[in-house]
Amino acid sequence: MNKNYLQMSHDVIDALILLDNMRAKALKSTSGSYRIERIEQAMDYLLNTPLKQGNPKTIVRDVLGSAGSKIRNRINVIKEASEMAGIASLLVTNQTTNDYENFKLEVTDEISRIALNKQIKAVLVELASGKDAVDLAEYYNTSVKAMRTRVSKARKAYKKELGLAL
Repeated sequence: MNKNYLQMSHDVIDALILLDNMRAKALKSTSGSYRIERIEQAMDYLLNTPLKQGNPKTIVRDVLGSAGSKIRNRINVIKEASEMAGIASLLVTNQTTNDYENFKLEVTDEISRIALNKQIKAVLVELASGKDAVDLAEYYNTSVKAMRTRVSKARKAYKKELGLAL
């Protein structure tokens, strides 16, 4: 047995706990297999790098991103192999291979998990889906200026929570 598996950094342990909580929530909801597989891929990565250091939330974000890329690549390989073989794989038929759609799914998933109020989350989800302040102003029946302020506040709250800009 490798000695590294006998030790695990506190940051990795905290990140695994966060991922396990996310997986428990995903299993209770109807979020689909993509989200669960992505979380489990991220957990596998952390188990294979037990001495990783850093902020657990940042570690989780990074490994989830890597897991999403790995899953999307696998879907694309299966799709190409199926096309080359002239068969229609059920996996290809039922899976989304559009990177933008996967990105939207990942960002929406991330937004749903952060500790922000529902109004801010709603604005962030709409922004992630490609809408701008003009579209949102029309949707929320408010002025464009007021919506730009709302969008700015939502982005600021998101950046403060995750350290990333949307």
